[in-house]
Amino acid sequence: MWKGFYSAMSPFKKAGFHPDQIHTTELETTWRRVLFGEQGQLVGHLK
Repeated sequence: MWKGFYSAMSPFKKAGFHPDQIHTTELETTWRRVLFGEQGQLVGHLK
């Protein structure tokens, strides 16, 4: 589990780092579909 963890976290440790610098559009699109899509897990909970 820990193999490669610290090297993968190196972008987050740089001086001046801000989370907005990480591209997350694809990840957000996937989770919106999984959670709120036609057969999404949270569809019944939407108001």
